[in-house]
Amino acid sequence: MKFLCHHQKTKGHLATWAGNDEVIIAEYFFWNAGKNDLQKSQEGLLRSLLYQILRQCPEYIRLAFPGVWQCHNPTKTGFPGNADISLDSEMPYTIPELLDSLKNVCDLHTQSEKRLCFLIDGLDEYVGDSRDVIKLVEGLRDLEHVKLCVSSRQWNEFEDAFGKNRTDKLYMQDFNHQDINAYINDVFKYDNNYQEIEDRETLGKELILEIVTAANGVFLWVVLVVRSLQDGLCEADSIARLQQRLRKLPTNLEELFERILFRDVKESYRSEASHMFLVALEAKENLPLMAYWFLGEDLPKQRLPLKMQQTIKRHKDAKKRLIASCKGLLEPSFRSTTEEQDSLPSAILFEYTVDFLHRTVRDYLLLPTTDVRQWAEPHFNPDEAICKALYSQIKTAPHGKEYSSHVSTLYQTYVYHANAVKNLHGSEMKSQSLSAELVDIVSEYGIEVADSPAIEHTQMHDVITISKPHNVEKLEVMTQESYNATSERGAKPHQGRPSVMERFVSKLSVVKTKLVEPNEDK
Repeated sequence: MKFLCHHQKTKGHLATWAGNDEVIIAEYFFWNAGKNDLQKSQEGLLRSLLYQILRQCPEYIRLAFPGVWQCHNPTKTGFPGNADISLDSEMPYTIPELLDSLKNVCDLHTQSEKRLCFLIDGLDEYVGDSRDVIKLVEGLRDLEHVKLCVSSRQWNEFEDAFGKNRTDKLYMQDFNHQDINAYINDVFKYDNNYQEIEDRETLGKELILEIVTAANGVFLWVVLVVRSLQDGLCEADSIARLQQRLRKLPTNLEELFERILFRDVKESYRSEASHMFLVALEAKENLPLMAYWFLGEDLPKQRLPLKMQQTIKRHKDAKKRLIASCKGLLEPSFRSTTEEQDSLPSAILFEYTVDFLHRTVRDYLLLPTTDVRQWAEPHFNPDEAICKALYSQIKTAPHGKEYSSHVSTLYQTYVYHANAVKNLHGSEMKSQSLSAELVDIVSEYGIEVADSPAIEHTQMHDVITISKPHNVEKLEVMTQESYNATSERGAKPHQGRPSVMERFVSKLSVVKTKLVEPNEDK
């Protein structure tokens, strides 16, 4: 869906449909792994769509919400430029209110030279009764001058609601055989063990065809199977033996996960694997790979940054531990959060983060029948483990204001989980003393925090987070950015304060949570 949202051909086809009219595109990605309800609810969907439309068409605010506009229009109320007037009481917050507001906005588009396109991903990730989100989508579908593209897993309720007409739906598995074939060929092309097999040009093609056929369009299954075959190649397996290995592998994803978890993970690594999985499941956002190195390690006694040689060694060791314990179900990936290339220590320490290979891995681990906690130590607490790991990483982070954004992110995540420990146990436990020490450390980076470090003081931004399952999408809205956008569209807000228009739009975007940075293709 993310690919469709941003592809030029999508915009081209929509332009053809709209003719001379302008097309306004809004998108939303349900994500049930999100830590905030607005990432997986009708309210989040409606607020997100409204925000994106009004951000692109701020002139509609006074027409779509005349009551709020008249109440707070400075020309009518005469409030001074530095007044602090809240919009909370007039904002549409209930589902019916938000839906009515969206309908009002869509009606305005019908009367103007504008058309709307909504792209909504992951209906199966909606938390609640599927019939509710189906009814909502049907309501959006009935709006005039609106095109709608939705996606979900192949669940019966969505098939019944949207899949009766074959021409109105696409199944991914019907279109990705060539991509799967290209992926397998590319992996084997760069596998030295495969290239040394004598009959790769004959039997090798049969093997690849057999993989593609057995995959039935499930790309994740192919990735896991090819990795298994590469393990066989490391043991000098012939093509014939690889085919035997392939035919023994389950064709069902859950059964394949079970095989990897309960057969491939060695018993000596199961406790560590359990800790890593539980931490990944509980983490507010994807943690740095270096944080996983600190799991189970003693807390550092001194505030002493790691040397470069130590950093590189621990980075390599953390990757090896992750592979040995999780067998590819958890993976590190590099994602720079800055436009410019980060320095080596910054990249290794902060930019490599760990995430599930695919969202279905997370779903499988959450099944009661999986129960990875059985391998963990009896009193293992993932929130407390995360706190200790992040404490250790911050305490050993390099000096310098250039690392302040990274340290701030780690600290905010630390506070979130410290509060979880406090809420669970009724006291801060050791996290309180750790937090007090961290306040002094983060202040070295110019980061200001509240006086009570372990209690509800995370520095949050007013943001809306739109997340996509296996590649999650985000939209961060800062008040100043909204103000600038309003100004660029010709509005003339009061000097020194955001306009009512700007403040109204920013209200729609408020989510009191840290911005989640999900991994790609989830």
